[in-house]
Amino acid sequence: MAKDGDWYYRITTDDKVVGSCARDVVLERSRSLTAVDSPGTTPRRWEPVDDCIRTGVGTDWVEGPTVFKDNTGDGWWIFMDEAGGRGYLPFHTDSLAEPRWSLPGDHALPSRPRHGTVLPVTAEELARVRAAYPGTSS
Repeated sequence: MAKDGDWYYRITTDDKVVGSCARDVVLERSRSLTAVDSPGTTPRRWEPVDDCIRTGVGTDWVEGPTVFKDNTGDGWWIFMDEAGGRGYLPFHTDSLAEPRWSLPGDHALPSRPRHGTVLPVTAEELARVRAAYPGTSS
């Protein structure tokens, strides 16, 4: 989940419960972080923003999505694990409200990361971590 402006966004794997594609990923938003939807909730409290995301980008089945804002503030990333395939892949969009997903061809991620999340840290926090653990890579 991520907050952008007045909206909370969530990205989840889906099998035609919310979206229109089987074994895919959907992006939804709500103004309430604690809103709850069941498959039959009408009207939905989380409104669909985008579906068929992995199909649109052209990957096999993905799981374990984690969303975060780009360090430059110019866009959003969702890392998803292409299970049984290439491992974690970086999906990018400039906007969560009007997403246009791409998979950069020049990406380089560690070869075997597992499901997790990305947490923002300040330059000061990073400096303290590096000082506490010298010799580790950034």
